[in-house]
Amino acid sequence: MKKVLIIVVAMLLLGAGVALANISGSPHDLTPTGGYTGADYASCTYCHTPHRPNTSMPTAPLWNRNAPTSTYTLYAGTGGASGTTTCGTTLSQPGNNSKTCLSCHDGTMAVGDLYDNGMYADDNIGGGNLDANGNLGAGDKGYIGIDLRDDHPVGLSIAGANTCAGTLNASGMTAAGFRLYGTNNDFECGSCHDPHSWNPTTTGRFLRVSRSTICSACHATK
Repeated sequence: MKKVLIIVVAMLLLGAGVALANISGSPHDLTPTGGYTGADYASCTYCHTPHRPNTSMPTAPLWNRNAPTSTYTLYAGTGGASGTTTCGTTLSQPGNNSKTCLSCHDGTMAVGDLYDNGMYADDNIGGGNLDANGNLGAGDKGYIGIDLRDDHPVGLSIAGANTCAGTLNASGMTAAGFRLYGTNNDFECGSCHDPHSWNPTTTGRFLRVSRSTICSACHATK
């Protein structure tokens, strides 16, 4: 049993080391090394905490950010109707696995707005394309805002055969490299993006699937 425990701990540490290596120097490196000022903590801390996490975001491991409170204008499908896909699927507001991303990328919260858990205080991060409040500025490539009508829809369930995807169902999508969440196989920001995987020469900007196949892997019939 002790050997098994040692192996498990070693694997966790190795995974954390790989994730940190991919974050260091990437756009998710919120330390002075990444070009920001006023940052006092390690890169991991701006999303994760080893103790007393934000339990209102239970899907994110040891989450150390406050949840965004914005109401988002949803994707507009055929005819411009907000809240439906081109296939007529009704969308929900983004789930927690999108809000983890939007807590920085919707531009309404300071990047240093950490969860007040008694261990960390809010960090006054500046620099980069952050505005005077420390929020992600509209001039940054990562800025999304709260109007999601011109972004790929999130907050939808991929149940059984996915008509929008053509031939792929939930198991086919995960086999292709996408990630779906929960018992309803929800499609969220994290379905296409892995915040720990920065490799511009292959998958691109935190993408889970190669840039050359990320669209056709789902939309093969389009």
